Amino acid sequence: MVPSIRPASLADATAIAELIRGVAECSFLREFSETGRLRFLSDHSSESMTARLQCGEFQYDLAEADGVLVGVVGVRRKSHLFSLYVSDRMQNHGLGKLLWNHARARAVGSGSVEGFTVNSSKNAVPFYERFGFVTQGPVVDSHGVLYVPMRLLSA
Repeated sequence: MVPSIRPASLADATAIAELIRGVAECSFLREFSETGRLRFLSDHSSESMTARLQCGEFQYDLAEADGVLVGVVGVRRKSHLFSLYVSDRMQNHGLGKLLWNHARARAVGSGSVEGFTVNSSKNAVPFYERFGFVTQGPVVDSHGVLYVPMRLLSA
């Protein structure tokens, strides 16, 4: 089954939030402090996702298979990979790469992009390294939310 990719709409906010929160709870959320977990979950609520979809700074695209949301990619200001999540059942099938390539092409095609940044979970660092992202420093603890700053120098 080959997923289709389409732009997200406001009607997708709850489904996006549920996918992100579900993937996070299964993979990296346990590494955060209690404060960090609560902050992450709040930052990825339906209300927060609705605000992102409305503000104009973000572009989100969704991958669907048989009418079910299986992946999401979001880019802020055409140069910061803000969200890249793939459902457990679709991981290790190339969907993350497909979503990244789609988002990258959209950003590059829409204007001058010199590079990309991402704040990666520790377990996703090897994934991003395969695309050429390079670690920019040690793990950052931002109010209990842990991430590794990374940069891709060429768009």
